[in-house]
Amino acid sequence: MERAAAQGDFVVIDFVGTVDGEEFEGGQARGHLLELGSGQLIEGFEEGLLGATAGEEREVRVSFPEDYRNEGLAGRGPVFATTVREVKEKRLPEADDDFALEAGGFDTLAELRDDIRGRLAEREGQAINHEFREAVVDAAVERAQIDVPSELVHAKAHELWERTARRLESQGIDPARYLELTGKDQEALIHDSSPRPSRPCAARACSRRSSQPRASRSPTRSSSSRCARLRPVRAQSPQASASSRVR
Repeated sequence: MERAAAQGDFVVIDFVGTVDGEEFEGGQARGHLLELGSGQLIEGFEEGLLGATAGEEREVRVSFPEDYRNEGLAGRGPVFATTVREVKEKRLPEADDDFALEAGGFDTLAELRDDIRGRLAEREGQAINHEFREAVVDAAVERAQIDVPSELVHAKAHELWERTARRLESQGIDPARYLELTGKDQEALIHDSSPRPSRPCAARACSRRSSQPRASRSPTRSSSSRCARLRPVRAQSPQASASSRVR
């Protein structure tokens, strides 16, 4: 293009940067395509090429910021000897049937527009539906609490103890010996590891995932299993348990 480069144009340039006459690493490029006004290069560089024409040579003077990543160049003023190879103007394609065919495989521009309009409407509808569902769930959980059945809490505590017992055995520790060292029998330990059955579980903790529909899902099972937070029984070595009792 014969005219001078303006904001928004593309230029193809070669440049070599120097500081006090010495080239520095990373300060050279050939055939670099740059959009003026994009902020791609150091501040002031693109402004220094406004008005340049193809074949023109310019010295572009800028300043590296004080916090520049290369400490040796921070705060210094390099000079870039720049040659403008080409100036290119950004042109949008004509919105016609040929564009519709190339862009989306549609026979006419009207078909392309209808397709875009339909997809945008579908996305908007999905967004509105999602926001509505979230608002309904949030309003419901503000007023709802779930009481976890004591039977479920007790069963979960037993399950935790069985896992702990298997873990103890895998470490060569007899679960019965472990109970002896803790000074509690199995039921007492399970009881101490369980939350109070009467303590309500706030529904908000379950609301986000419960608002997403899933196939073959039991609301009662999901709410209870997610909300019942049981404290796991810690597996300690016999020596650690014994020492804690002495103290």
